[in-house]
Amino acid sequence: MNKKLIANTKRIALRLTEFNFNNFEFFPIFPILLLLFQISICHLQVSLVVRLIGVYFGLSWLALLVFSIFMNNTRVFTSYNHHRSLYRTFSLPDHYMALCSAA
Repeated sequence: MNKKLIANTKRIALRLTEFNFNNFEFFPIFPILLLLFQISICHLQVSLVVRLIGVYFGLSWLALLVFSIFMNNTRVFTSYNHHRSLYRTFSLPDHYMALCSAA
């Protein structure tokens, strides 16, 4: 179970670095912000500032996720490969199951 959770988290982090949302490319900082969000909801000894930053950016990312689901229906995200200019579209169930299994 732990290995599956780590594998799913790595897969989500790799996809987050490739997301393209309405021609606005997400930078690789989003996996870091997602990690801060996960730290902020855990009972770890981190400062209040780190928790507030994690909650703010984590909730912002989740809001973008929900907004993109409603805007694009089942074709949620389009991933862009910078080196090969290859577009591919991920389906809603794939992302939903990956996020649920990582949570």
